[in-house]
Amino acid sequence: MNLQETYTFDKNNTMKVMGFTDLGKHTPEAQKDKLGNHALVLMFQPFLGSWVQPIGCFLSRGAAPSDVLYQILLEAVILLENSGLRVNAITSDGAQWNRGMWSLFGVSEGKVYSEHPSDPERKLWFLSDFPHLIKNLRNWMLRMKVFKVD
Repeated sequence: MNLQETYTFDKNNTMKVMGFTDLGKHTPEAQKDKLGNHALVLMFQPFLGSWVQPIGCFLSRGAAPSDVLYQILLEAVILLENSGLRVNAITSDGAQWNRGMWSLFGVSEGKVYSEHPSDPERKLWFLSDFPHLIKNLRNWMLRMKVFKVD
């Protein structure tokens, strides 16, 4: 998600300047002193249930690199599993950095799962967010004036 670059001083809680790239211990050195302009939010949603729980929010400069996404998701899956939740699938759009992350997990066109990091007897599935792809196609078509819009 694109964000406007800005910073603020949190005088009430942390006494820190907020707005700089923060991907936790996975923040690339070259980005540590740069203002963030993209948000990365990790959410847990059960297959059976109507609730959603955000589990992590990060700020990056541009889209987070594939290797950083891989490390963050690997850690998130393990932490969720260790807390008693079952993670069966990861859903993301098909952007280049996400496809790179899938490759690091061993996912390919013919194999859309990897060995589960917490249980070698299970598979961790990777799902593409198809509605997001349709939205991007629609926005591209409007930008390129493929159709006349009155």
